[in-house]
Amino acid sequence: MLIKHSLSFEEAGAILAAGLRAAESVRPLSIAVVDESGVLIAFGRMDGAKGYTVELAIQKARGSAIVGVASSLLSKAGASSGGAGGLPVIHDGQCIGAIGVSGAGEDEDVAVAQEAISET
Repeated sequence: MLIKHSLSFEEAGAILAAGLRAAESVRPLSIAVVDESGVLIAFGRMDGAKGYTVELAIQKARGSAIVGVASSLLSKAGASSGGAGGLPVIHDGQCIGAIGVSGAGEDEDVAVAQEAISET
């Protein structure tokens, strides 16, 4: 039997909290955390984050989780991924979920996502 780890609610909450802390020094952002199937587990929209960032953050996270690569690579390949800012969460070499960040420039979105993952 294949046993695969999946991002838990607690782990998703920790990633979201770390992302929100990292975003405080950037600007108001939306942050989505999904499981390996792209299903939303945790989400936060900071006060002042634009409405369009909600769906973009979720789209970035979903694309990254389903394929297991950064959303920026999906965009380069021509897939609709919402742009840079989605990163997979890897555990024992397998994608167990992803984070999507939207609301700043692509480099800032990616930096917040990277910091959120590295803190947890």
